[in-house]
Amino acid sequence: MKEVKFGRIAGPFRYPPFLTLQVSSMGLVPKKDGDVRLIQHLSYPENNSINDFIDKDHCSVQYSSVDEAACLINRHKTFARLSQCDVKAAFRLLPIAPHDFDLLGRKF
Repeated sequence: MKEVKFGRIAGPFRYPPFLTLQVSSMGLVPKKDGDVRLIQHLSYPENNSINDFIDKDHCSVQYSSVDEAACLINRHKTFARLSQCDVKAAFRLLPIAPHDFDLLGRKF
């Protein structure tokens, strides 16, 4: 209900809001501070998940390494400026296209 309150998800619904609704399981992952993070298993079931149908060449996440940052600093010398931040809800900031809403169903 916290996610609904903040407008991050919609529902609960008495009936599926889309004829093509895909439902993924939910899970809890422990965080370093002792709290838990709610996740949606978009990689389950194996070989038939939402993620299995996404072209890896078009959609992937790759984090920069410390070595890459050092190379950029070295290349730009005195013009280099760095910052680092930890966004508490980073993946909640990713927009979801309305035509993909039916891919993100969850059931409790």
